[in-house]
Amino acid sequence: HIDHGDAVDRDGDGFYDIDNPCSATDLDDTIAFDQSTLVDEDGDGFYHIDNPFSETDCDDTKATVYPGATEICGNGIDDNCDGIIDEGCIPTVTSSTGRIWMDRNLGASQVATSPDDAASYGDLYQWGRNADGHQLRDSQFTQTLSSTNQSANSSFIITLNNAPNDWLTPQNDNLWQGVSGINNPCPSGFRVPTETEWIEEKATWDSQNSAGAFGSVLKLPKAGIRLDNNSGAELKNVGVKGLYSSVTPIYNSTSGGKHSVLLDFSDTNAGMIDGRRARGRSVRCIKN
Repeated sequence: HIDHGDAVDRDGDGFYDIDNPCSATDLDDTIAFDQSTLVDEDGDGFYHIDNPFSETDCDDTKATVYPGATEICGNGIDDNCDGIIDEGCIPTVTSSTGRIWMDRNLGASQVATSPDDAASYGDLYQWGRNADGHQLRDSQFTQTLSSTNQSANSSFIITLNNAPNDWLTPQNDNLWQGVSGINNPCPSGFRVPTETEWIEEKATWDSQNSAGAFGSVLKLPKAGIRLDNNSGAELKNVGVKGLYSSVTPIYNSTSGGKHSVLLDFSDTNAGMIDGRRARGRSVRCIKN
């Protein structure tokens, strides 16, 4: 397997060396098909070379370093070219918006079977923080704020209601921004969604409440929140509300600092609100 960038057109006729791309004397149009007929099954910019008509052929020998080649479940393609189709893949669903999402919350063991399916709740992340163990619902807690982007321990950091209600000091708006963003908690090729992406997704629901959230292709459960304003870092609204992070920062005049925009829904309504960065919320990853 070679990618288009490595293919050679020795006589400049628009065809590429196929049967022996490393040979200086190889006739490059022996098989005689041009670039336009090559197939890029997974849209990562690499092309089938040894068998351009195979729907299951591995098209990317550089998959381990190319984010677009993340193994995706159910497409019948060896996206990461390890010789095994769908091994270690990320289960996804495609929304009517055309976007591809993970089919469950980060840390969840299954897709939600109901809005209050505990096995589908997953972990609760403080905004901008990496998967260092703090996101576990029963992780230890501490009142010591972090002074670095990566916390020195795996404890959930509480602020005791002290503004600006962030686990990190000073605050950093650049966390979680994109697949290569600092502390991106999502699998390779995935990221935390933006406010706009949540708004557009919410607009596809049949109803603007938890029933619409669960009835959507994402099957979002009411996983609750973990608070930062008490010594117990307690869970709240589990089975009552869904609160899902976005990467979008927002200024809060009351706290005098930056919060983040999040999706919030209950049995009666759904909307976008701003929330403290130190509170733990659900993360649903979107494919870049």
